[in-house]
Amino acid sequence: MQLTGKQKGFTLIELVVVIIILGILAVTAAPRFMGLSTEAKTEVIGQIEASAKTANQLVYSKTQMPSLNKQIQGRITDIDINGDGEFNTRLIYGYLDNEDLEEWLELDDIFVSEEQGRGDLYIGYDDNHDGKVSDDLCYFKYTQAAALGSTPQYSTSSDGC
Repeated sequence: MQLTGKQKGFTLIELVVVIIILGILAVTAAPRFMGLSTEAKTEVIGQIEASAKTANQLVYSKTQMPSLNKQIQGRITDIDINGDGEFNTRLIYGYLDNEDLEEWLELDDIFVSEEQGRGDLYIGYDDNHDGKVSDDLCYFKYTQAAALGSTPQYSTSSDGC
């Protein structure tokens, strides 16, 4: 095959310049995309907190209705939330306990729950896959009501998101 006229193509210098420009663009854009992931995780943790507060407000409001069937045993109240005769929701001092809070939230499988003691529940991302979220510092923490007249405590940590 014979080439006639001038050969067309890129020189080595042109290719190196293009590769350098692409590298500079990648270096400047990558942190921005990583920042979006962090912001998204932080927002999701905040939304879990908002959902937990809403669930507790709804259940607490329902317990104030005289028509609701409930069984009170000291600090524990079991309620028949559906009216089907089954007392399948448990409250501690009038607010959702850890296990029932998880059921009310209906979380995606990406989230891991970790209970510490009888009163603290952590829900978040388990980035190091050790079954715990409290050490990854990207979680929502729910602390059950501790006494009559007290309310649950809600907090979040986004340092590890």
